[in-house]
Amino acid sequence: MDENCCTNDFDISSEEAARLKEAFKDKKFLKLFQEYLEDVNSADSKQSYEEEIISLEKERGFEVKFIHPDPVYVMKFTENNGKIFINICKNQHVREPIFERKNAGTEWKIPVILSKPRQDVDKKKAKCTVLDVMFHPKAIEFAVKNSRFKGVVEDTARTTVKEKFGIDLSSQTAIYPKMKYKGKAPPVVLRKSLQSKKEEYVCEPIEDYMKNLLPKVVGTKHLVPLTKEPKYSIKYRDILDMKDYSLMGYTDRAAPKEIIIEVQLPQVQRATDVELDILERKLLLKSSPGVNHSYRLNLDLSYSIDTNEGTAKFDKTKKVLIISLPVKERGLPKEV
Repeated sequence: MDENCCTNDFDISSEEAARLKEAFKDKKFLKLFQEYLEDVNSADSKQSYEEEIISLEKERGFEVKFIHPDPVYVMKFTENNGKIFINICKNQHVREPIFERKNAGTEWKIPVILSKPRQDVDKKKAKCTVLDVMFHPKAIEFAVKNSRFKGVVEDTARTTVKEKFGIDLSSQTAIYPKMKYKGKAPPVVLRKSLQSKKEEYVCEPIEDYMKNLLPKVVGTKHLVPLTKEPKYSIKYRDILDMKDYSLMGYTDRAAPKEIIIEVQLPQVQRATDVELDILERKLLLKSSPGVNHSYRLNLDLSYSIDTNEGTAKFDKTKKVLIISLPVKERGLPKEV
């Protein structure tokens, strides 16, 4: 069996199974797990979670790789049990194809990484099955240039799906719909012990992996996203007022009346998810305890502001916090 192929063998001890069962009774654990699943497809949070998980696993003696399918095209099959979609994808973590010349010709070995079959619906809202079959980019490149090699690639996909999941598509004719990918692309996890000299990885869906990982870190370490500075913009607003004028004209053309700061917080759900402190020449923002993000912003202000005034409003649609800070009274010139 190829080293890169997925396997369903992920053994856990009775102690770990009991810990898993108890963990799912913990409301805090369930909340953390649900928030992860809801947020795992967010581009802004995905990298932070993955880096944190990789770090945790390394401390426990394991190497982890997150595999994200890069869509190429779709093969559709129709069976008595319904439609089956195979997403042909590429990923650099799959081993390169190799060949061996024999008397009968050239024999190719084409490694793959499989995702676990998942349920979806077709255009008519009928249930269907979807799988991802990932190849090395060079295998896809060869397939694009050579129709015979493309046939070998597709035969490999069918054969591997049958071997791993018992889905026999050998007698079915493939249809190629005009789409690059069916459904949403879930990440796959490759995991192996750092003590193992062999390049043998256990491959499993992210949901199954998290069920095995989180119970072991609950109570010892919390899965906290890495702190990052959010994107922001600063605008200066000047509202003309009669008291800004004297016999000599406008008193201060440089200092604005108000500072408008817009902070982009794509992972924030509500205003209470962040804490905001305003000092005379500084703005401090950080994520509230217990949330599934970790923003931190320490911003020096160009002007002294009135700390007793000002407003902050969170736009839930745009995920932007808009902060309005009035600049301190500039006053009239000492001499007129």
